[in-house]
Amino acid sequence: MAAGLALQQFRAKVDFDPSGALVNWNTNASTPCMWPGVHCLDGQVDTIDLNGYDLGGVLAPELGNLSHLRVLLLCDNRFEGSMPVEIGKLGLLTDLQFDEILTTASAGAGCMGRKFGHWFKFGSELSPNHADDSPTNLTGVPKLNRDELETACEDFSNIISTDEGVATVYKGTLSSGVEIAVASTAIVSLKDWSKRSELVFRNKIDTLSRVNHKNFLNLIGYCEENEPFTRMMVLEYAPNGTVNEHLHVKEVEHLDWNARMRIIMGTAYCLQHMHDLNPPIAHSNLTSKEILLTDDYAAKIADISFWAELVGKIKNTNPADTESAHSVQRPHADVETNIHSFGILLLEIITGRPPYSEEEGNLMIWAAQYLNDKSTISKLVDPSLKSFKDNELEVVCEVIQSCTQHDAPRRPSMKEVIQKLRQEIDISPDAATPRLSPLWWAELEILSAEAA
Repeated sequence: MAAGLALQQFRAKVDFDPSGALVNWNTNASTPCMWPGVHCLDGQVDTIDLNGYDLGGVLAPELGNLSHLRVLLLCDNRFEGSMPVEIGKLGLLTDLQFDEILTTASAGAGCMGRKFGHWFKFGSELSPNHADDSPTNLTGVPKLNRDELETACEDFSNIISTDEGVATVYKGTLSSGVEIAVASTAIVSLKDWSKRSELVFRNKIDTLSRVNHKNFLNLIGYCEENEPFTRMMVLEYAPNGTVNEHLHVKEVEHLDWNARMRIIMGTAYCLQHMHDLNPPIAHSNLTSKEILLTDDYAAKIADISFWAELVGKIKNTNPADTESAHSVQRPHADVETNIHSFGILLLEIITGRPPYSEEEGNLMIWAAQYLNDKSTISKLVDPSLKSFKDNELEVVCEVIQSCTQHDAPRRPSMKEVIQKLRQEIDISPDAATPRLSPLWWAELEILSAEAA
C-alpha cells in the first residue's frame, strides 16, 4: 500500500536508531498499522508517534504521501535539515511536533509544536513573550504578551462568561478576523498564587497542548506574567454555545437527529485520540456542558472545569507552601470513567433529558426500562425530534449499555465504541470535523526555507 511505501522511504533515511525503534517495521507486512509508533483509523495511517527515540537522519519527503495523517510527533530525535514542504501539504494534519534543529540553525533548542486549524496564522500576530521573569517557557504552545491579548479582547471588556471567584472567559479577535477565547484566573495577586497552583497550571498547559484534535477546543497559547499578575490560556473560539444549551434551553436552536449523530461521532473520535496518547489523557468532567459547537455545529470538547479545580486547590493551600515540585503529579487518566461519562452523554443527547433533575430524577434509572427492550427503545427519543433513524438509535443504545456497565474493566475502549457506532452511523472523521480549515502549510514552507 502507498502508506507502507512512504514509511519505508522514511525508514531508509533514518541512519541512527539506537533503541531499534524501527527494527520491527516489517516491509513484508500487508499493512503498516501494527508497526511500532504507527496508529491507524479505518485502515489508514492516522498517527505517527516517534517522540523520544533519538532517531537520526533526514526526513523523507515521501511522508507527504500519507494523505490521511493527522498527527506526526518527532520530538527528542536528531533529525537534521529542513522540514519537507510535502508534509506541509497534508490536508488533514492537525498536530506536527518536531525539534527546533529542523527549523533553525541552533541545535538542541527543544521541541516545537505546530497546531493547525483556522487559527494557525495567529503566531504571526501575537508575538511570544520572553521579557518577564516568570519560570521557563513551556514547550508545545507559545507564551504570549498580556498587552497583545488585552488589545485582542478590547481591554478585556468582551466577556463571554464569568464564574465568580474562579475565572473569566473573554472573546478576542485577531487582526485577521480570527476569533479566540481567553480564559483568565480570578486570582489577581501573586501572593495568592502558591507554588502548587503554578505547577498545576503549567501541568494543565502541558496536557492540553498534547491533545491537538479538530474536535477539541485546542490550546493556542498561554500568558504568564507577575506584574500585573496574569495567568491566562488562549483557546479556539466555538461560537454556538454548548450541547447542554441546545438540548435544554428552549430559546437556543434545536438540534435535529443528524446534528446529534455528528456531535456524537466528533466527540468519540476526539476521545479516542486523547485515550490513545502516551500517556493517555482522559477528560476530568465529560458532560454536555463541556462539548462546545462550532459555527457548523461540529463538536469541540473543552476542558473548562480546570479553573474551578485550580481555585479549589488554592483555597486549601497556604500561599507560602514550600512543597516540593514533585508533590504535584499529572492526574491519572481515568479512561474507564471517561467511557462511562460518554455513555451518559449519548443518553442525554438522544433523549433531550438532563442526567439528573429534581423533577425527573436519575436519567439512567428512567432509561433502563427501555434500554433492555429493543421494542420500546423508541420511547427514549427526544419527543421534540421530528424524525430519527431506527438503526442508528439501536446501535447508540447498545453503546450506552456497554459504556455504562458497573464493572469498569468490562467497558469498551473508544476504539471499540467507534467501530460499533460506525456499523450504522456513516459519519467519518472528516465529516465530523469543523468545515473551517484554511491552508496553513504556507507558513511551514517558509520555515523550511529559512532552515535550509
